[in-house]
Amino acid sequence: GTTSSVSTGPNSAKVGTYYKYIETSSPRVTGDNAKLVSNRVFEDKTYCLSMYYHMHGSTTGTLKIQTRTGNDTAVTHWEKSGDQGNQWYSIDKLNLPLNNNTEIIIEGFSGGSYESDISVDYIMLWPFPCV
Repeated sequence: GTTSSVSTGPNSAKVGTYYKYIETSSPRVTGDNAKLVSNRVFEDKTYCLSMYYHMHGSTTGTLKIQTRTGNDTAVTHWEKSGDQGNQWYSIDKLNLPLNNNTEIIIEGFSGGSYESDISVDYIMLWPFPCV
């Protein structure tokens, strides 16, 4: 279903019944974040990531897809900010170089009010480069 706030978030999941989102209603403040972090070991090669995202609301913040190897600084591979309209969008072909010491981070940052929910759905990681 919908997120708990009006004028923000999707009406339903893009695929199936469930999706993940950052709720930005009070007591959240601008810049609060929510992270999805991979917890598996990857082979040393390039993988292909695809997923859906929804960024609707007048003060929508930022969504990032990053990788971090060990204690190094995270590398941003994709980033989007602001209201994208009340619909799901797809990321179809994002190449991510991974190894056994790398993690994938999908992170949403809240915007300036409760109207900034960011949602993700149907995240797929393929064990080969995107074509």
